[in-house]
Amino acid sequence: MILHNIVPSPTHLLSVLIEALKAHKIKVPVDLKETVALSYYAVTTRYPGNYEPIDESEYKNALEMADTVVTWVEKQF
Repeated sequence: MILHNIVPSPTHLLSVLIEALKAHKIKVPVDLKETVALSYYAVTTRYPGNYEPIDESEYKNALEMADTVVTWVEKQF
């Protein structure tokens, strides 16, 4: 966002950040929209609590989504 002189809102919600990009006419790939599920890990589990453990499949899925985000961001430079 900073690359495009957009001041990001103070949030960990990827859906909010993606909508801000789209509002500034920045093309967001369709597969990036699926990554909003990562917000669960940034928001819900941000503070100590009694959370259900994730299994290996869920872990790998989250890792793939995070890699999708990082790869897209790196391509923007």
